Amino acid sequence: MKARLFLLSLFSFFLLLFNFPLGVGATRQTLGPGDSQEVAEGRASFRLFSNVRTVAGLGHQPAADSKVEWLTENTHDFGDIPQKKPARYDFQFRNISGEPLIIDNVRTSCGCTVPDWEAAAVPPDSLGAISIEYDARDLGYFYKKVKVYFHGQRKAEVLYVEGWVE
Repeated sequence: MKARLFLLSLFSFFLLLFNFPLGVGATRQTLGPGDSQEVAEGRASFRLFSNVRTVAGLGHQPAADSKVEWLTENTHDFGDIPQKKPARYDFQFRNISGEPLIIDNVRTSCGCTVPDWEAAAVPPDSLGAISIEYDARDLGYFYKKVKVYFHGQRKAEVLYVEGWVE
């Protein structure tokens, strides 16, 4: 793990040093009417970090005793969203535990991220969803953690939402 983090750091350093244009779609972003060069470069840097994190295998690592199989990625990128226009995404999962599964709690890293889920138990081999809404109040990049606690599972499942508020 230490070697992987070292290589990730080294790789990121060289990409940023030589200013490789690796954003969404691997193209250099053009400046909008209100964007400065610093904002455009910062946006590309954050997206680069997100892409490198996923490629390096630091993304979703399912727990060995997990009661669910996630049908969506554990990280959702909203991309560019307008300020004060909330964005919503549904993380879907399948109950693989063999018994009805209840979501005990969903905790977010801040009040700008609001979870919603069904209180009813999810039957075995059935689908469930957790909806996450980001309020998009503050300008700039965001990366928020969401912890999902299932009944009878000690370790939380961790989800992330990220994006850029314009």
